[in-house]
Amino acid sequence: IANLPFEAIITTNYENSLHDAWISRHRRLPFCAELGDGTLRAALFRKDCYIARIHGRVDVPESIVIDTDDYSRILGDDAYIDLLKEIFTQKCCLFVGFSFLDPAIRGVLETVKAKMGVYPSTHHAFIPSSAVGLAERMAPFNIKITYYDDDHDHQILWDAFEIVCRELTEVPASGGIKSLAPINTAK
Repeated sequence: IANLPFEAIITTNYENSLHDAWISRHRRLPFCAELGDGTLRAALFRKDCYIARIHGRVDVPESIVIDTDDYSRILGDDAYIDLLKEIFTQKCCLFVGFSFLDPAIRGVLETVKAKMGVYPSTHHAFIPSSAVGLAERMAPFNIKITYYDDDHDHQILWDAFEIVCRELTEVPASGGIKSLAPINTAK
């Protein structure tokens, strides 16, 4: 994921694995937008890619969103709501690597829907073929589901990411770098 030219990486994970992958690939720190401080609001104005941990971080345990009270608390956080509204109304999102049954993900989607009513942008999700019934559950959020074979520890998904990365960085015979829209390449 850190190798692809996304405008932002939004995660509900509390740990640093995406940050570590970003540093490994880009040899520099990403801009980090964190729940509970001014960086989350600042992310709205970023022109370069950033990583936003929208449900807190392990090194600040009191920031972690994990139970009903925590979800109620973040519903009153204007920076949190503004970032989600921006992401879901102005961007095309690609969901990867989690279950849509997860209360954290469901909470994000429900929060935005409650504040906006409709999702004007179509979003995409890569879902394991073993996760039946999710397309219907994601339809109200304007998320188009693409199922993949999840045998062999989701290897086909990781292979697809590798191919996309190669396609995006491949130098054509005419010189220069091939310029492709990431979602078109992924399709």
